[in-house]
Amino acid sequence: MPSLHSCIYDGELKRSEAMSIDNEFWDQYRMHRAKNPDYDDQKWIDQCFNLFVFPEVPFFKHEGFSEEGEWRLVSRPLNRRDLLVRPGTTFPITYTEFPLLDPTGASIEGQLAVGPGSSQELASHGAAVAAERSKIRIRQRRYSLTPLRTGSA
Repeated sequence: MPSLHSCIYDGELKRSEAMSIDNEFWDQYRMHRAKNPDYDDQKWIDQCFNLFVFPEVPFFKHEGFSEEGEWRLVSRPLNRRDLLVRPGTTFPITYTEFPLLDPTGASIEGQLAVGPGSSQELASHGAAVAAERSKIRIRQRRYSLTPLRTGSA
């Protein structure tokens, strides 16, 4: 099941969350190690990363982008056969469809924040059309003031 959460920008909150993830990781490792002393450590560490670390990492974002107030939807790894493809400006874009509905069927209210881009108005229109199809009522639109990164640093 996909996980929808707001991104974490605040450095202190990121450190606190990282410590919590770290503690859970090592608690689970020690508990498993005590019960299964002959189990391959590397396999268990890989499993712990997949369970406790990787699902949380996408929500940590640099504080310089905090004005975006981004939320991210993160899912389990998808099989290539589950992906759809659409044309992009410079290369094909893979994507998947998912329902975004209130469990009761009621409309969801939200704010549309358009990230950096060369055509924010066009992106805003596309997102508004997608939101309408998903029963999301956009009460406000705002545009990122963060400059679009166009080349290598």
